[in-house]
Amino acid sequence: MRLEALTLTLALSLVLPLTSSDGHAKAPKEMQERAISTLLTGAQSSDFDVRAMAVEGLGEAPKKRVLSVVKDALADQQWQVRRAVIRSLIRLKDKSWQTAISNAMLSTNLDPIKEVFPLLEAVGLKKALPVMKKAFENPKMPQPHRYVDVLAAKGGDWMVKGFMMGLKLKQKQAREAFVERLPKLALKQAAPLYKAVLSKQSADVQKAVLDRLADHDGKLDVGFVKKLLKAKDATIKLRAAAVLGTMGDKSGRKLLVQTLEGEDQAKKLMALKALKPLAGKDLYPHLKQFTKNDKTPADLLGAALEIHAELKNAKLGPWLEKMLMGRLVRSIPVQAAAVSVIGRVKGKAALPVLYKLLGHGDVRVRKSVAKALKDLARRESIQKIRGALFNNNEDPGVKVELIRALEAINSPDCLNVLRSEIGSPHEAVKEAVVKALAKMRHEKTVPDLEIVLRDARSMKLRRMAVRAILRLGPTRYVRHFRNAMNWMTAEDMEELTVEHKREMIPHVQAALLSPREATRQAGIAALKKLDGKTQTTLFRRMALKNKRAKMRLAALEALSDSQGKKGADIYKALVSDTDKTVRVAALRAVGKLGAKAAKDLLFKATDDTDEKIRVAAAAALLTL
Repeated sequence: MRLEALTLTLALSLVLPLTSSDGHAKAPKEMQERAISTLLTGAQSSDFDVRAMAVEGLGEAPKKRVLSVVKDALADQQWQVRRAVIRSLIRLKDKSWQTAISNAMLSTNLDPIKEVFPLLEAVGLKKALPVMKKAFENPKMPQPHRYVDVLAAKGGDWMVKGFMMGLKLKQKQAREAFVERLPKLALKQAAPLYKAVLSKQSADVQKAVLDRLADHDGKLDVGFVKKLLKAKDATIKLRAAAVLGTMGDKSGRKLLVQTLEGEDQAKKLMALKALKPLAGKDLYPHLKQFTKNDKTPADLLGAALEIHAELKNAKLGPWLEKMLMGRLVRSIPVQAAAVSVIGRVKGKAALPVLYKLLGHGDVRVRKSVAKALKDLARRESIQKIRGALFNNNEDPGVKVELIRALEAINSPDCLNVLRSEIGSPHEAVKEAVVKALAKMRHEKTVPDLEIVLRDARSMKLRRMAVRAILRLGPTRYVRHFRNAMNWMTAEDMEELTVEHKREMIPHVQAALLSPREATRQAGIAALKKLDGKTQTTLFRRMALKNKRAKMRLAALEALSDSQGKKGADIYKALVSDTDKTVRVAALRAVGKLGAKAAKDLLFKATDDTDEKIRVAAAAALLTL
């Protein structure tokens, strides 16, 4: 069959006219036939790269002439070829691509993210869902969690609609993979999904989601939790009310207040913590049971005092002072709880008491004192904190809290105190110092941050230090970036570029010229975060002048995506590049220019001595 198709193609090329049927939209018939003939030949190549390129190119040919050849290639042993077949079948609008992708999902040899999922994305979510469902419903599908994880990572509608499909599967193993992953989804993105399905899930799944919400630091839209206030499980109802309260939603407030009058200490603690954002004076009567009882556990008392502090209950001040200065002394944990709120209740007037307690014999109290000083953030506390740091050599936890208090004060007067701890043997202490120096945003911090940059033991601290230095003015500190870029990740460079924009141009250019491959790739990722005009300028320069073929190729692909026909001069120049891979990519880019600008160049390239170039040119020619 293949030989007959090839013979027919060669015969047709001799008799068909040289003009297109519409006179201008398509390349002349001679060019089309040359292209098809070249691709049919390429589909039999011993080089699987060529076979893949040829088969994919045939997706632009008349369906009746090439469909059998394309389908035959589904039996190819090389996935690269079979993937090209699927793309070709999609273009030819032959539904066999659906089964081909489903079969690909059944293979454990193919990477779901890199090799299979891009094919699903190409057809769009609506067409992809039935294909995925077919694979998931197959009892022979191994490790369905691999594709469940891909949908979770993809987020958006792919995650939401993919999981809604997956949770309804009849195939037990696949459905359970979705159920298992459901509580672990990114909370912000999963909100629409949880709104639709969470109330129908098991109590275990609901508890897992609520626990994650309770541990979340920051605001979230948790409106979907309101449905769980009607759950049959009392524990679920209380947890839902607590999550809502923590996020400032009053929907479950009545239940939380009722819980304060119960006997379960753990539930009371949950309710107290959730009521803090919903604090009102109506809670005072309910809080007396905790502040008036000498036997109240420290965690409950602390949570009750937090509500008093939130309401700035000045009447509590004298009671706290008596407790801390010896007249109503209770246990150490209770003292620590009282210290943690006295600054917020009494304000600056609490400082004398706090200074006296800096030398307390118990670590828990000293930590609470440091936190209270952080809340107050008064410059007059700096020297007291300096003395406390000197006298707390044995406990890094106390030092961390004292340094955080200096960070809150945020004054250059803190610099000498922070400098004394930059060489600490404790990672947590050094991290607190770097954070404080970074927040200060002062050029006097640079020598200290340079010390951290030279410390090879902690990548995290070095990353924090270079970010802090660049925030003082990226163009002033190019040298520091150059010294750091060999260990910086693409993510680091992208984030810095998003933050500093055009000021990062010298740094990005340095990364692009690095002898280290990973650094160059990071530079490309960062370059794509700059404004369009700057991107175009730098990518054009890279495409024409960079000595590395991979870099020219990356620049060409970026320009093809962003510039379209405006990059014609670059594409045409690279058609003669010394590297074959670059030439192939350039031919593909030329194919996007339209018949008028590209047909003669591509037609000429179908006579090239290199098979790969001929096939690339033919595939591009057919797109016209």
